[in-house]
Amino acid sequence: MTLTHLCLSAWPILYTRAMLRNPPGQQVLAVVLLLGLTSCDRNLLPDPESRAAVVPQEADVAVGATHDLLVAACQDKVTLTDLVLPVAATTIFVGLGRLDALFYLPEAQVAAAIPECEPVEYGVSSAAVDGTAIDLEPTGNPRAFKAHVRSAGETRFSAKVQVDGEELDVQSTLRGHVPNRVQFAPRCDPTFSAETGKLENWLPAGGAVEFPHRLFRDELPLSGYGLYAVDDPRLSIREYGYGVIVVDLPAQRGDLSLSSRFDPSFSLNLRLYDRSDIDGLTVEAPPEPFFVGHVSSVTVRASIGGKVPCVWAFPRTVTIETPAVCSFDGRPDLRSLSMRWNGAVPLKAAAPGTCRVRVELEGTSLSDVVELPVYRTFEHVPFKEELHPAIHLTDLWVSSADELFIVGWKDDVAGYLESVVFRRSNGVWDRMQQPRGAKVLRAVHGSRTDGAIFAVGNNGRVARRAGADWTVMDTGVDQTLYDVWVFSANDVYAVGENGTFLHFDGSSWTSIPTGGTARFTSIWGASPNDIWLVGWGPVMLRYRNGTLESALPAEVPAAFNAPNGISATALDDVWVVDNDSVLRSDGQSWTQYPHVLPTGHFLRSIWAVGDGSAYALGNSSSGKSSARWLGPTRTAALPVEGAVAITGLGTDVYVLSDKRLFHYVHDPARLP
Repeated sequence: MTLTHLCLSAWPILYTRAMLRNPPGQQVLAVVLLLGLTSCDRNLLPDPESRAAVVPQEADVAVGATHDLLVAACQDKVTLTDLVLPVAATTIFVGLGRLDALFYLPEAQVAAAIPECEPVEYGVSSAAVDGTAIDLEPTGNPRAFKAHVRSAGETRFSAKVQVDGEELDVQSTLRGHVPNRVQFAPRCDPTFSAETGKLENWLPAGGAVEFPHRLFRDELPLSGYGLYAVDDPRLSIREYGYGVIVVDLPAQRGDLSLSSRFDPSFSLNLRLYDRSDIDGLTVEAPPEPFFVGHVSSVTVRASIGGKVPCVWAFPRTVTIETPAVCSFDGRPDLRSLSMRWNGAVPLKAAAPGTCRVRVELEGTSLSDVVELPVYRTFEHVPFKEELHPAIHLTDLWVSSADELFIVGWKDDVAGYLESVVFRRSNGVWDRMQQPRGAKVLRAVHGSRTDGAIFAVGNNGRVARRAGADWTVMDTGVDQTLYDVWVFSANDVYAVGENGTFLHFDGSSWTSIPTGGTARFTSIWGASPNDIWLVGWGPVMLRYRNGTLESALPAEVPAAFNAPNGISATALDDVWVVDNDSVLRSDGQSWTQYPHVLPTGHFLRSIWAVGDGSAYALGNSSSGKSSARWLGPTRTAALPVEGAVAITGLGTDVYVLSDKRLFHYVHDPARLP
């Protein structure tokens, strides 16, 4: 491993005492940590293994700057590959070559830069530099030193370390350079780069602003701290971290021009503004609808002449005026907050209504208000208890306003599959049932006339509800069944893989030839004498009075090749959904759903409501699922997690995910 992998030239890294113990009796290693803005192409420790080393072996330092040095001793020999820079370090500032004040105390130790370095009692003597280019200043800690670089040229630092009666020599080389090029510019707010109208180098009068800062000799970056690119007396400069300083600006608004004594070509023109310059304050609504239980954000923006300064410092108060409807995300008890930046404020919706948010610029009369409609969405219907991770839900059937059934399957650690059924009646869940003999159930449907309920799944197996229990039937085919439609206990149809189309007459199952091998994915029945089947291909068949005929429209979209679902309320209200398109029939002709769906939205199943609209389940290209309402004149998406199936009864819409059940009351007037 080289320093390229362990670069010290990064954000300030602070070391901790985190040691790895080594076998006793090994040789002692003494190390000098000369911490500075070392470039990432230099080794920190020699390789191969050595008893003594200097960290770093060399450094290029700006004349007039200071470096801190620390001498450390270890029990072991170490190499470069043993060096680790802990992210959670806490005691050494690496960035500007300066030790934390803790290390100036006599008892201070360094114990984390080299994990295999076991702390040991040691002393340091004869610390010196050869020549007059560097002044070496002792500190309260005999192991820590300050090196003040006074002139250009190469200087060697050396010291002797006494450990257990043995004396070790350590040394390093410092090269002083007079800077002739500088980097010095304000660091703009994180949101500044996204703003359309920008005011470059506009800074708040009297504010404290971060400035990335670096000194060079031609193209060579220089180390050290305490020497700045700009030494204008109007500025107060404080060290902050690697390559960054904090500049306290004058309190008076107006222009401020800066130059550098190191770099004649450097010029920086700043504009210091105050509250009197700010003439715009807005709070903007999010682009997407806001739903109960979800988090969205409003954007607070202050401006000058319609443009945004590089750095903001004047606080704005953001107040939620309708706390019963929305709150700051994670803080329902907080009514207002103060923010000093342009950016997003996360909000969480608690109830349907209007979320009203006000923003005011403190010390001025500027204010703005935004009102966000909060819409209901699918509400979670909890199970009796959290489902086991091995359970997977696939489909549901609402038999009445007070009863519904859910089917799926469960796999154990040995890979054994067993079907599962859940029933909810009058708000109470029955215990989970597992129809023996059926491994996976994929779809469920029933008759609201005689109460018959059937579920279908893998290997041609069908589960039938008999009283309070389920019995498993063998259809005589070994194909996966994907959907079922029940007219009565004596009239059931099922579809599935390889052109499978089955009928149950109350006593046995028979196959109905379809003349192909399509995967039928969905079935809908207008009556026992008029049944519709859709599947991949695309295939759309209509079974009337014992005869199969193609119902595929002559003019379908080019991308319509794998219809996933069919639903209808009557023969003049039939909906078929493909991955990214929807067809609708009024009983006379088929048309494509006219309202544009979002790009990358993949539809999987559909349920017709009965008022000229339907709900379709889908996934976006980012993987998020939603139930999209397809209305007569517009469409809207309602977020729902991991949706796999949809059904309903009247205005009640139910969506099933792999592990959860959701409920929604259809009301077009309250949709986004």
